[in-house]
Amino acid sequence: MKKVLLFNFSGDRLTKVSSAVEAINAKVLLIKENDCGQQLGYLIGTEGYNYNINAPYEHFSDELLIMSGFNRDDINELIQTLRISGAGRVALKAIITPVNINWSISQLYKAVKADHDEMSRKSKG
Repeated sequence: MKKVLLFNFSGDRLTKVSSAVEAINAKVLLIKENDCGQQLGYLIGTEGYNYNINAPYEHFSDELLIMSGFNRDDINELIQTLRISGAGRVALKAIITPVNINWSISQLYKAVKADHDEMSRKSKG
């Protein structure tokens, strides 16, 4: 099943993004700040991952959209549906992979943010 984890979305933006996700038959999972230390595998319900009550995490305020069970066509469909729905662009997006499934949201955020910042620097030239 396709799932999309959403962090730091609120109000009208949350409504539009959630509607776009549901329109492509994916399940929306809203992540609370105190779950940012949990492994992605736990958050998407993968067997063998358990809740860690002492999981450390760092606060961040950027929106983060994380996809699980998506292939390339699914990603393109979501991006197009976000645009059509009026939700617009989500700057920080990631897909759960065999490498990052053991990471926390905080760890994934740092990697995605660093990549985004690097791409932004390169595009400005």
